[in-house]
Amino acid sequence: MNISLLMVDDSHVDALLVENALLNEVGCPNFSSYSDPEEFLSYTESHHGIGKCLVLLDINMPKINGFEVLEKLRSTSGWELIPVIVFSTSSNTADIKKAIRLGANAYMIKPLNIDEYQDLIRSTIHFWKWHEQ
Repeated sequence: MNISLLMVDDSHVDALLVENALLNEVGCPNFSSYSDPEEFLSYTESHHGIGKCLVLLDINMPKINGFEVLEKLRSTSGWELIPVIVFSTSSNTADIKKAIRLGANAYMIKPLNIDEYQDLIRSTIHFWKWHEQ
């Protein structure tokens, strides 16, 4: 089963790292990256019932932070149950607790090493593919 991976992160480098990690993936998900959280929220409002997808969401973004995006996503019809993984550089316990309380399915800290980064993305995709079967 193929899924769509939607990434909301103002870092173009992080988006490229995720896309690169998916290049050699068997059954690679469709990948879309949104550097502007408002653009992503507009997308969610016009695409109800997206099907099988997974959202990677950064916390620290200008204009609208990831917590606000998560709150809006959880109140948008058709997106209430879409898996959301907060994917952040923050290891602050308060951030982790807040993300889970607001409806994130998981919280992952971005690795600093490129190989670990790619391994984390690949294992995440494999987990959610298995989870959705």
